[in-house]
Amino acid sequence: MKHPDRIVMVDEGAALVRELDDDELATFFTFLEQARAFGIYLWWATQFPKGTNLPTELRSQMSAVVALKMRRQSESRVVFEDLTKEGWTPHRLPGKGWLLLLDDEHQDPEESRAAFIDEKEFRRLKPWNPTPAAPVVEPVIPPMPTYAPVVAEEVSADMDEAVQLTKVPAQSAPADLAGTAPAADPSPELAELSVPDAIRSALADAPAAGMSAAELVVATGRGKSQVYAGLQELTDDGAAVKVGRGRYVLADAAEVSA
Repeated sequence: MKHPDRIVMVDEGAALVRELDDDELATFFTFLEQARAFGIYLWWATQFPKGTNLPTELRSQMSAVVALKMRRQSESRVVFEDLTKEGWTPHRLPGKGWLLLLDDEHQDPEESRAAFIDEKEFRRLKPWNPTPAAPVVEPVIPPMPTYAPVVAEEVSADMDEAVQLTKVPAQSAPADLAGTAPAADPSPELAELSVPDAIRSALADAPAAGMSAAELVVATGRGKSQVYAGLQELTDDGAAVKVGRGRYVLADAAEVSA
Protein backbone atom coordinates (compact mmCIF):
# COMPACT_ATOMS: atom_id res chain seq x y z
CA MET A 1 0.00 0.00 0.00
CA LYS A 2 1.39 3.38 -0.95
CA HIS A 3 1.65 5.77 1.97
CA PRO A 4 0.25 9.30 1.49
CA ASP A 5 2.51 12.34 1.74
CA ARG A 6 2.79 14.16 5.03
CA ILE A 7 2.76 17.96 5.36
CA VAL A 8 4.49 19.64 8.35
CA MET A 9 3.30 23.25 8.80
CA VAL A 10 5.51 25.61 10.86
CA ASP A 11 4.17 29.05 11.75
CA GLU A 12 6.45 31.74 13.21
CA GLY A 13 9.53 29.87 12.00
CA ALA A 14 11.86 32.59 13.31
CA ALA A 15 10.84 31.79 16.89
CA LEU A 16 11.60 28.09 16.31
CA VAL A 17 15.09 28.81 14.94
CA ARG A 18 15.90 30.96 17.98
CA GLU A 19 14.87 28.18 20.36
CA LEU A 20 17.09 25.47 18.79
CA ASP A 21 20.74 25.09 19.80
CA ASP A 22 23.51 24.22 17.32
CA ASP A 23 23.08 20.43 17.61
CA GLU A 24 19.30 20.68 17.24
CA LEU A 25 19.68 22.94 14.21
CA ALA A 26 22.06 20.44 12.59
CA THR A 27 19.50 17.67 13.13
CA PHE A 28 16.76 19.90 11.71
CA PHE A 29 18.81 20.68 8.56
CA THR A 30 19.40 16.93 8.05
CA PHE A 31 15.65 16.39 8.26
CA LEU A 32 15.12 19.07 5.57
CA GLU A 33 17.62 17.40 3.22
CA GLN A 34 16.10 13.91 3.51
CA ALA A 35 12.40 14.51 4.27
CA ARG A 36 11.14 14.59 0.67
CA ALA A 37 12.59 11.14 0.01
CA PHE A 38 10.12 9.83 2.60
CA GLY A 39 7.16 11.88 1.33
CA ILE A 40 7.44 14.56 4.04
CA TYR A 41 7.09 18.21 3.01
CA LEU A 42 7.58 21.35 5.08
CA TRP A 43 5.52 24.55 4.88
CA TRP A 44 7.57 27.29 6.58
CA ALA A 45 6.13 30.70 7.48
CA THR A 46 7.98 33.69 8.93
CA GLN A 47 7.12 37.38 9.19
CA PHE A 48 10.58 38.94 9.38
CA PRO A 49 13.00 37.17 7.02
CA LYS A 50 16.60 37.67 8.13
CA GLY A 51 19.77 35.72 7.64
CA THR A 52 19.63 34.55 11.25
CA ASN A 53 16.06 33.23 11.26
CA LEU A 54 16.00 32.07 7.60
CA PRO A 55 19.41 30.35 7.26
CA THR A 56 20.90 29.25 3.95
CA GLU A 57 20.40 25.57 4.82
CA LEU A 58 16.66 26.23 4.98
CA ARG A 59 16.41 28.49 1.92
CA SER A 60 18.33 26.04 -0.26
CA GLN A 61 15.61 23.41 0.25
CA MET A 62 12.71 25.66 -0.78
CA SER A 63 11.03 24.41 -3.95
CA ALA A 64 8.32 27.08 -3.84
CA VAL A 65 8.25 30.56 -2.31
CA VAL A 66 5.16 32.70 -1.64
CA ALA A 67 6.34 36.20 -0.67
CA LEU A 68 3.81 38.70 0.66
CA LYS A 69 4.61 42.41 0.89
CA MET A 70 7.79 43.10 2.82
CA ARG A 71 8.93 46.37 4.38
CA ARG A 72 12.62 46.50 3.54
CA GLN A 73 14.82 45.76 0.55
CA SER A 74 17.12 43.78 2.85
CA GLU A 75 14.28 41.33 3.57
CA SER A 76 13.74 40.80 -0.17
CA ARG A 77 17.44 40.05 -0.61
CA VAL A 78 17.35 37.45 2.17
CA VAL A 79 14.55 35.53 0.42
CA PHE A 80 15.45 35.97 -3.27
CA GLU A 81 19.17 36.85 -3.08
CA ASP A 82 20.47 37.80 -6.58
CA LEU A 83 16.98 37.44 -8.10
CA THR A 84 16.11 40.88 -6.71
CA LYS A 85 18.03 42.31 -9.69
CA GLU A 86 15.50 40.58 -11.98
CA GLY A 87 12.45 42.12 -10.31
CA TRP A 88 11.83 39.76 -7.39
CA THR A 89 11.27 42.65 -4.98
CA PRO A 90 8.28 41.98 -2.69
CA HIS A 91 9.04 45.17 -0.72
CA ARG A 92 7.71 47.06 -3.76
CA LEU A 93 4.33 45.28 -3.90
CA PRO A 94 1.27 47.61 -3.89
CA GLY A 95 -0.03 46.58 -0.47
CA LYS A 96 -1.80 44.01 1.66
CA GLY A 97 -2.84 40.81 -0.12
CA TRP A 98 -0.34 41.18 -2.98
CA LEU A 99 2.34 38.53 -3.44
CA LEU A 100 5.05 37.05 -5.64
CA LEU A 101 5.08 33.30 -6.38
CA LEU A 102 8.25 31.46 -7.37
CA ASP A 103 8.17 27.77 -8.28
CA ASP A 104 8.70 25.51 -11.31
CA GLU A 105 5.66 26.98 -13.09
CA HIS A 106 6.19 30.62 -12.08
CA GLN A 107 9.61 31.87 -13.16
CA ASP A 108 8.73 35.52 -13.82
CA PRO A 109 8.11 38.12 -11.06
CA GLU A 110 4.41 38.69 -11.76
CA GLU A 111 2.46 40.54 -9.07
CA SER A 112 -0.56 38.51 -7.93
CA ARG A 113 -3.42 39.09 -5.51
CA ALA A 114 -4.40 36.58 -2.84
CA ALA A 115 -8.05 35.56 -2.43
CA PHE A 116 -9.29 35.78 1.15
CA ILE A 117 -12.21 33.75 2.53
CA ASP A 118 -13.83 34.11 5.91
CA GLU A 119 -13.94 31.38 8.55
CA LYS A 120 -17.44 30.17 7.59
CA GLU A 121 -16.45 29.73 3.94
CA PHE A 122 -13.27 27.94 4.98
CA ARG A 123 -15.19 25.48 7.15
CA ARG A 124 -17.48 24.67 4.23
CA LEU A 125 -14.56 23.58 2.06
CA LYS A 126 -14.50 19.84 1.52
CA PRO A 127 -11.36 18.09 2.81
CA TRP A 128 -9.02 16.76 0.17
CA ASN A 129 -9.53 13.04 -0.42
CA PRO A 130 -6.61 11.21 -2.07
CA THR A 131 -8.85 8.25 -2.94
CA PRO A 132 -10.40 8.75 -6.39
CA ALA A 133 -14.14 9.02 -6.17
CA ALA A 134 -16.47 6.76 -8.09
CA PRO A 135 -17.78 8.24 -11.34
CA VAL A 136 -20.95 10.23 -10.90
CA VAL A 137 -23.89 9.08 -13.01
CA GLU A 138 -26.03 12.01 -13.99
CA PRO A 139 -29.77 11.28 -13.63
CA VAL A 140 -31.96 11.58 -16.69
CA ILE A 141 -34.35 14.49 -16.14
CA PRO A 142 -37.49 14.55 -18.29
CA PRO A 143 -38.31 17.82 -20.07
CA MET A 144 -40.45 20.30 -18.19
CA PRO A 145 -44.07 20.27 -19.47
CA THR A 146 -45.51 23.50 -20.77
CA TYR A 147 -48.80 24.95 -19.52
CA ALA A 148 -51.06 27.72 -20.69
CA PRO A 149 -50.71 30.95 -18.68
CA VAL A 150 -53.03 31.09 -15.67
CA VAL A 151 -53.42 34.89 -15.67
CA ALA A 152 -54.99 36.53 -18.69
CA GLU A 153 -53.07 39.27 -20.46
CA GLU A 154 -55.57 41.95 -19.43
CA VAL A 155 -55.24 41.05 -15.72
CA SER A 156 -51.45 40.84 -16.00
CA ALA A 157 -51.29 44.36 -17.45
CA ASP A 158 -53.41 45.72 -14.58
CA MET A 159 -51.13 44.02 -12.06
CA ASP A 160 -48.02 45.51 -13.68
CA GLU A 161 -49.50 49.00 -13.37
CA ALA A 162 -50.26 48.44 -9.69
CA VAL A 163 -46.71 47.40 -8.80
CA GLN A 164 -44.59 50.09 -7.17
CA LEU A 165 -40.97 50.03 -6.06
CA THR A 166 -40.35 51.36 -2.56
CA LYS A 167 -37.07 51.86 -0.74
CA VAL A 168 -36.96 50.44 2.76
CA PRO A 169 -35.29 52.94 5.12
CA ALA A 170 -32.08 51.67 6.69
CA GLN A 171 -32.43 50.66 10.33
CA SER A 172 -30.22 52.37 12.83
CA ALA A 173 -27.79 50.27 14.85
CA PRO A 174 -29.37 49.12 18.16
CA ALA A 175 -28.07 50.67 21.34
CA ASP A 176 -27.05 48.57 24.33
CA LEU A 177 -29.27 47.99 27.38
CA ALA A 178 -28.18 51.27 28.96
CA GLY A 179 -29.32 53.21 25.89
CA THR A 180 -25.82 54.13 24.70
CA ALA A 181 -23.76 53.00 21.72
CA PRO A 182 -21.24 50.17 22.29
CA ALA A 183 -17.85 51.30 23.53
CA ALA A 184 -15.22 51.77 20.83
CA ASP A 185 -11.90 49.96 20.72
CA PRO A 186 -9.66 51.78 23.24
CA SER A 187 -6.76 51.77 20.74
CA PRO A 188 -8.11 51.22 17.17
CA GLU A 189 -4.98 52.71 15.63
CA LEU A 190 -2.85 49.79 16.85
CA ALA A 191 -4.87 47.34 14.74
CA GLU A 192 -3.79 49.20 11.59
CA LEU A 193 -0.07 49.18 12.41
CA SER A 194 2.51 46.49 11.78
CA VAL A 195 3.60 44.50 14.83
CA PRO A 196 6.87 46.43 15.41
CA ASP A 197 5.13 49.79 14.93
CA ALA A 198 2.34 48.75 17.33
CA ILE A 199 4.96 47.78 19.92
CA ARG A 200 6.80 51.07 19.34
CA SER A 201 3.55 52.99 19.90
CA ALA A 202 2.83 51.08 23.13
CA LEU A 203 6.39 51.63 24.42
CA ALA A 204 6.03 55.37 23.82
CA ASP A 205 3.73 55.48 26.88
CA ALA A 206 5.74 52.96 28.92
CA PRO A 207 6.91 53.87 32.44
CA ALA A 208 10.60 54.27 33.23
CA ALA A 209 10.69 50.62 34.35
CA GLY A 210 9.62 49.56 30.86
CA MET A 211 6.98 47.04 29.75
CA SER A 212 7.16 43.26 29.67
CA ALA A 213 6.25 41.10 26.68
CA ALA A 214 3.07 40.01 28.46
CA GLU A 215 2.04 43.64 28.96
CA LEU A 216 2.77 44.38 25.29
CA VAL A 217 0.55 41.45 24.24
CA VAL A 218 -2.35 43.11 26.07
CA ALA A 219 -1.47 46.64 24.90
CA THR A 220 -1.11 45.75 21.21
CA GLY A 221 -3.66 42.94 20.96
CA ARG A 222 -1.12 40.76 19.10
CA GLY A 223 -0.06 37.17 19.75
CA LYS A 224 2.80 36.27 22.06
CA SER A 225 5.03 34.98 19.25
CA GLN A 226 4.33 38.12 17.17
CA VAL A 227 5.32 40.37 20.08
CA TYR A 228 8.54 38.44 20.67
CA ALA A 229 9.43 38.66 16.97
CA GLY A 230 8.61 42.38 16.90
CA LEU A 231 10.75 43.03 20.00
CA GLN A 232 13.61 41.13 18.40
CA GLU A 233 13.41 43.32 15.30
CA LEU A 234 13.24 46.56 17.31
CA THR A 235 16.23 45.59 19.46
CA ASP A 236 18.20 44.49 16.38
CA ASP A 237 17.53 47.88 14.78
CA GLY A 238 18.44 49.73 17.99
CA ALA A 239 14.95 51.21 18.33
CA ALA A 240 14.24 49.50 21.67
CA VAL A 241 16.44 48.35 24.57
CA LYS A 242 16.00 46.04 27.52
CA VAL A 243 16.13 47.92 30.86
CA GLY A 244 15.42 45.06 33.20
CA ARG A 245 14.67 41.39 33.28
CA GLY A 246 12.29 41.00 30.35
CA ARG A 247 11.26 44.68 30.25
CA TYR A 248 11.74 47.06 27.34
CA VAL A 249 11.67 50.80 26.60
CA LEU A 250 12.34 52.85 23.50
CA ALA A 251 16.00 53.66 22.96
CA ASP A 252 15.28 57.41 23.13
CA ALA A 253 13.62 57.03 26.51
CA ALA A 254 16.56 55.00 27.82
CA GLU A 255 19.00 57.75 26.80
CA VAL A 256 16.92 60.42 28.55
CA SER A 257 16.70 58.43 31.79
CA ALA A 258 20.45 57.74 31.71
